[in-house]
Amino acid sequence: AADGEIPSYLIQDLSQTTLAGKPGRYYGRCALQELPDGTWFLVYHESGHHWRYEPQSPPTLGGVLHAKFSVDCGRTWSDEDCHVDGKPVVGFPAWPKGAEPDNPAFEPGEPWAYLAPNGDLVVHSLKYNFNTKRWDGTWQMRSSDEGKTWSTMRKIDFAGIDNDADIWAIDDHFIHQGTIYLGAREVRTLWSGMRNLLLKSTDNGHTWQLVSYVPLEMGVTTEQGLEYLGGETILCVLNSVDRLHTYQTYSRDLGKTWEPLADIAPQTGI
Repeated sequence: AADGEIPSYLIQDLSQTTLAGKPGRYYGRCALQELPDGTWFLVYHESGHHWRYEPQSPPTLGGVLHAKFSVDCGRTWSDEDCHVDGKPVVGFPAWPKGAEPDNPAFEPGEPWAYLAPNGDLVVHSLKYNFNTKRWDGTWQMRSSDEGKTWSTMRKIDFAGIDNDADIWAIDDHFIHQGTIYLGAREVRTLWSGMRNLLLKSTDNGHTWQLVSYVPLEMGVTTEQGLEYLGGETILCVLNSVDRLHTYQTYSRDLGKTWEPLADIAPQTGI
């Protein structure tokens, strides 16, 4: 585009394909990761509802994580919980310990996926029960063979954080010089006790440390997106708790400190 001209973008190849669906079931909250050979890995959540359980007694939980793969940029997909060769994926369907179908006090929440610097494919998920307003932190599973077999989920212990059960580490990531930076939410209560934070791992996601809170004040922001801009600059865009604002902030020191929130809803229209 010429100087000062706003570029225009056009989706030239748009198609719609139903990847999963059953009557009365909710499918969504997916994450996508491209593997080194170009294969796409998709992990998604199935349950009775987008965020709550069915209004029957006892409530229907039954949440589970599923996996699919594509070798043609999403035009076709493997069967559910199978690799592209048709063989079942070992470790899927997946759920954290204590959230299995026969232990319905909890169910898995939305997932996040990333490729660690050492090549491991890693998935994070929550363990929660929205009916009872209880949750049990972020759980992690990993694969060292491009998603064919997976480890059992384990709960993450976040260094520098006392209330691990309240940390939802599922909000976007980037990798810089071998370090994984991951956005997360601290949810002590909905919604007044929520705030965002930045975590990092220097050992391929095996251990995690707190970098900072974004912002410090609780009850302002919820989901966030991260983008590394070069040098030591990070852009963070956040949704507001009251759904009236879209905020952005910058860190100029790789997340140690953050500028005041700026409302960009007037610019984005969202």
